Amino acid sequence: MAKKILTVEETKELFSKICDVCEVIYSENSFENFMKEIHNTLIKIDYDIKKIKSKSNGEFFYIWVNLINDDFTQLSTPYTQNEIVIFRKILELIMESYSERYQLSSTKAIQEINKLKFSLTKKDIELLLKRFQNDKWIIERGGKYSLDIRSLAELSDYIKRNLLEDDELIECPICLDYIFSDLECCSNPDCDYHIHTSCAATKFSNVSNSNKRCPKCKGPWDSELDDIDEDVNNY
Repeated sequence: MAKKILTVEETKELFSKICDVCEVIYSENSFENFMKEIHNTLIKIDYDIKKIKSKSNGEFFYIWVNLINDDFTQLSTPYTQNEIVIFRKILELIMESYSERYQLSSTKAIQEINKLKFSLTKKDIELLLKRFQNDKWIIERGGKYSLDIRSLAELSDYIKRNLLEDDELIECPICLDYIFSDLECCSNPDCDYHIHTSCAATKFSNVSNSNKRCPKCKGPWDSELDDIDEDVNNY
């Protein structure tokens, strides 16, 4: 589990190899039973393997998760205390950027990190942000950072408790998860319809751009994110 994140296909391939070694016939049913056994074992020691859907491209992943709910336990091993403070700041800034669809510009990220007075060069900051990306805590697209699947899997409870008020929590009407990243919304300023990017892609999959309509106000659906390549996650 050194990698901590695997696609569903990678996980099935790994299980298939285990079956070969153990001379057991692979099947979808045996795979599901195997994952249930792992779940039942890990929760006894405050860990789990969660299956989570990327809100940007809809792909499913299995993620090794620490269930101890003491804020940033998950980051404590590979990062220094100063680096955890920096990540916490990035997380706060992203969640304050609702008007920017929960995206933080790289320029602002560097400026705000400099204000923490940790005597880091711009190169140091860029390398640290790259580490956060490699570990799937954040993702960079078009010069802007947003939360990646590991943050969504491990820090959602922290975000709900500490960074957003109850009236700021937005529920996606399709998957019913709260929206902390990959936010799309109706272009009508008087309409409050919000949805995840991957959920919008599913909902409008068989509809031409000219015929897309907001499910709530029935006005034209003209999202700024329509042109973003949804295959940007290269896991």
